[in-house]
Amino acid sequence: MIKEVNTDEIVTIIRQQKPGKKWTLIEKSEQDAFKILKDAFTTHDLAVYVFTIQDYFADKTDALATDNPILEDYLNSIIPEFTESYDNSNKDLWLNKLQEIINQAQVLISGELS
Repeated sequence: MIKEVNTDEIVTIIRQQKPGKKWTLIEKSEQDAFKILKDAFTTHDLAVYVFTIQDYFADKTDALATDNPILEDYLNSIIPEFTESYDNSNKDLWLNKLQEIINQAQVLISGELS
């Protein structure tokens, strides 16, 4: 389970590895990966932002690979082809699929998937 806690302009994302276990902060690299993906929903030019997502997952996931190799493997196995499939005429469908990817990544990060 992942929970976002807003405290005076700072959003802290915490996770619970298993129900009933201690909540821990998620790694900055994990937060960064989620931020890159979630920002797609608020960008003014999604067609251009898709390249930001592509570049991030092509070049900037070394820390994520160290902090959470399972999440990094999942995202890097799906994001390149997914971003290549972007079609501005099907933007809503693409965003729905992106939300599914984010949901699956949250499952991975929360330890609910073995």
